[in-house]
Amino acid sequence: MWFRSEEAAVNKFFNNRFGLGFSSGIFLFAVFNYISYILSEGQSTHTYDRFGFGFPFFVYDYKSYVAKEGINEVGLILTIMCSLFFSFLLGLIFKFVWSKTLSRRTELK
Repeated sequence: MWFRSEEAAVNKFFNNRFGLGFSSGIFLFAVFNYISYILSEGQSTHTYDRFGFGFPFFVYDYKSYVAKEGINEVGLILTIMCSLFFSFLLGLIFKFVWSKTLSRRTELK
């Protein structure tokens, strides 16, 4: 059940310029990982090659001579860390650019 304070916090986050940029960054990483998954479906496995999917690091490895099939924990952690860092930077950029745009609009009036 949503309480008013939780709902207000969620609305404040998504109405905030930083929240918009942060959410956009997370969405982009999800789309890139999905595209990586779609592109990896048709790969043929060779004996010494390593195949998997994930952006920017392999999140899942297909069975090969070098790696067993399954989730790559290190790749998963690094991907999550990169996506959070990139999303945080994108949120700061959105906030900065939005504030500059608003200040220019008020100067023109």
